[in-house]
Amino acid sequence: MAAFEALVDRYQGPIFRHALRMLGDRAEAEDVTQDSLVATWRRLDQLNEPAHFRAWLYRGATHRCLDQLRQRARTPAPESLDAPDPAGRTLLDAEAADGPGPEGAAVHGAQWQALAVLVRELPPNQRACWILRELDGFGCAEIARIVRTTEGGVRGQLARARASLAKGMAEWR
Repeated sequence: MAAFEALVDRYQGPIFRHALRMLGDRAEAEDVTQDSLVATWRRLDQLNEPAHFRAWLYRGATHRCLDQLRQRARTPAPESLDAPDPAGRTLLDAEAADGPGPEGAAVHGAQWQALAVLVRELPPNQRACWILRELDGFGCAEIARIVRTTEGGVRGQLARARASLAKGMAEWR
């Protein structure tokens, strides 16, 4: 039980933020987080490569998110791409604190919101690859294991996602 508590303490926040970014719905993200952690605990004996535990955990969560997205008729707006950390501080808060004052923070906030809308409009597989790479910090090899594709497939998804996002954010340059 102590091992499961340690697992929850370490990964509940990151998995929740990942699911929230993918799904845009807090209740669904909470469900995916809980389901992922419980399933991981139950299948821990099936982990073949302990060094890849984090990717294995994210794979389960990502596939649950993709399944959820497939079940929807349309994707609702996310609360934020910039989900809070356990202390309640968001990346936007940190950036604003380092920014050039209120005006810069407002522009930066508007850019984040525009980006959030564009990410929500990406096809689910592109969204998953982009979030795993840019927000969760996984490399292409790990993402390929998570989404069960090749590294080349991940690079292609990332290239298409980045092109779409760059086109949508062109007015902010």
